[in-house]
Amino acid sequence: MSTGFDLACAFTLAADIEGGRYDGKGSHDPNPTNIGITFRTLIDAHYDVDQDGDIDLDDLWALTPEKAKKIYEPRYWLAAHCHELPLPVAIAHFDTAVNCGPGRALKILHDALDIKRSNPGYGRFGPLTRSLVDNAVPFYLLDRQTIARLEFYNTLVRERPAKKPALGHWLYRTLKCNRHARDVV
Repeated sequence: MSTGFDLACAFTLAADIEGGRYDGKGSHDPNPTNIGITFRTLIDAHYDVDQDGDIDLDDLWALTPEKAKKIYEPRYWLAAHCHELPLPVAIAHFDTAVNCGPGRALKILHDALDIKRSNPGYGRFGPLTRSLVDNAVPFYLLDRQTIARLEFYNTLVRERPAKKPALGHWLYRTLKCNRHARDVV
C-alpha cells in the first residue's frame, strides 16, 4: 500500500515534471537541478550522495528518485505539513511546495481557503488552517488550490516577464497534478 508521500512523489518525480536534469547554463536560472533538487538545496541538506567526503555536482547528478526522497520528505512533505492534509490536497500541496517552496505553497493553500492576506495567520500552518481544511470538501479544496496556483503563476509572469518561458510548463504541471490527485484517491 502506498503512502500519501509515495503517491505525491509518483507525480512530482515523473520525467515530465521534475524527472530531468538542468545544468544551470540557461539564462533563466543559474542553479543546476536534478530530479527537482537544486544544487543549493543539496548543499543545505548536507547530502553527500556519492559518499566521497564532499558535496559537489557529482552528488547532484548521482541522485536517483529514491535518494531524492531523503530530501523531499523532510524539506517539502513535512515542512509544508502535507501529512496533515487530506490526500488529494496533500498531493497538490506537495507538488506546489517542491515547485514554489513550502512557504509559497502554504500561501497558495491559504488563498484557496479564503484566508485573507491581512490575517495574522496567513502563511502559517496553525489552528485556523487545520480547522478550515478539516471542514472543507477535499476535492473542492483541491480545485480551489489548483485555481490559486494557476493565478499565482500568471501573476508571477506579469510581475517578472523573464519567467514567461516557464509558464506553459507550470500550467501543464498544475492541471496534470490535479488530475493525478483525483485519480489516485
